[in-house]
Amino acid sequence: MLKYNDFISKGDHNKATHLDNNWILKSPLKVGEGENQPGTMKEILSEFEEHIKTMKMYPELFPKVKKLDRYRAAIEKVNVRKAKIELKHVYGILCKNSSILCDYGDFIEYIVYYDKRYLEILKEHDDTCKKWYIFLKLLIKSDLFYTEEFIDLHEGNFGIDKQGNIKLIDF
Repeated sequence: MLKYNDFISKGDHNKATHLDNNWILKSPLKVGEGENQPGTMKEILSEFEEHIKTMKMYPELFPKVKKLDRYRAAIEKVNVRKAKIELKHVYGILCKNSSILCDYGDFIEYIVYYDKRYLEILKEHDDTCKKWYIFLKLLIKSDLFYTEEFIDLHEGNFGIDKQGNIKLIDF
């Protein structure tokens, strides 16, 4: 059982700790703790601010978020393990019904950025595939897709919220 402030994960720029059963606490890493991060704490905090602002702007794509202060934000907990299971199922359907030319780890980025015809295969299958089809189409139609240079769409950056909706947890 996780307790308050127990470590959950760390990315290139932020870390996540347990807040309670419904929320995680996201905070930026300090200078030198992360990869590819800005050089000063002021730049890191500015990037964190923009990150949280972007998440709030797209509630259909991201979990709920509450900015607590300059250094912390509470983010709704999502089920990353369930998203990974669903993604493996979706990839299996694509492999069985097409000649997709990428590995499992890259397939979402591949079908979103390079070969969208694979999306059409998803809408013809079960509810899980249709759910991912709808989410990925929503992502592609969003301003975020065109304003961000590249959205990191690997399997660990997705989760399923308590209502069963797919959410990006990082970008």
